[in-house]
Amino acid sequence: MKRAILIAVPVALILVAGVLFLAARPRAATTRANQSYEFTSITKGSIESIVSSSGTLAPVSEVSVLSQMSGRVEKVFVQYNSHVKKGQVLAQLSTDMLKLQEMESESAVKKAQANYDLQRLDARNKANLFNKGLLAEYDLKSSETSLEVYAAELAAAQSALKVIQTELNQYALITSPIDGIVIDMNVEVGQSALEGSSSNATSLFTLAEDLSKMEIKAKVDELDISSIKVGQDVRFTVEANPSLTFNGKVHEIRLVPVTTDNVVNYYVMIDADNREGKLLPGMTADVQFIKQKKSDVLVVPTAAFRFQPTNLSTQEIAKLVFLADIVDLPADQRRPL
Repeated sequence: MKRAILIAVPVALILVAGVLFLAARPRAATTRANQSYEFTSITKGSIESIVSSSGTLAPVSEVSVLSQMSGRVEKVFVQYNSHVKKGQVLAQLSTDMLKLQEMESESAVKKAQANYDLQRLDARNKANLFNKGLLAEYDLKSSETSLEVYAAELAAAQSALKVIQTELNQYALITSPIDGIVIDMNVEVGQSALEGSSSNATSLFTLAEDLSKMEIKAKVDELDISSIKVGQDVRFTVEANPSLTFNGKVHEIRLVPVTTDNVVNYYVMIDADNREGKLLPGMTADVQFIKQKKSDVLVVPTAAFRFQPTNLSTQEIAKLVFLADIVDLPADQRRPL
């Protein structure tokens, strides 16, 4: 029995070693096959430290045009993208009622003028009689007082007429306050326009002063805002032209925070040149604030610094190295385990 056990144990060990060897062969071959190395050279170049963000493009100067009086829109003289000059008529309100009011006010002025002229003549005659001692002072003062009342009525009538004429000649004509381009319209012929001071009044036209200069309103996280400075260089792209890179500069950092879901951000305003006209209002910009930049320094891909340590033991590593070394050898040259 002891002799049988002594013979069986070595045989079992040999069988186990054989199974392990056969199982390790494909793994070793796979390990060797999956190994790949990329060689690179250390060169000189530029490196940057950046802060990433996003924002929306808008004109630098934008003006909303409201009506200065209520009325029905009778004519519209411009369209989207129309270039306009300061004082140019954009739309006209109906003036039918104003013309009737003007006629009524003119009649009121004529009546007040006639009353004033008559009373002035009366006051002059009574002044002559008073100087000759033929009229009491009370009568003279009464005539002069009546003259002042008629003068006030005449002034009120003239003022009312001037208001009507101003509405007729100015307020009924909606004009451009600047030289610019029409980027938005909210007006149609026949529409009722409300006077600008009304709580329900809306903008009829939106004008951009100059689309050759744009600005980006970007959100920056509170953790990065300390890295942003006025005058800092900015690089950005837009989804419409992802292959093009545009440049800009920070011109303002707004101090009022914007909190959304307990995340605090600050608005940063960026100037952007648009002389080529490739940037349009409302586009989304992917922004990179350049914190620091170094030129003519030694650079190497970051992958060269990445190393993932193994959790294998030294003996297991040595075994895998050995198996990888002999996997391509002919069978007669392999050394037994």
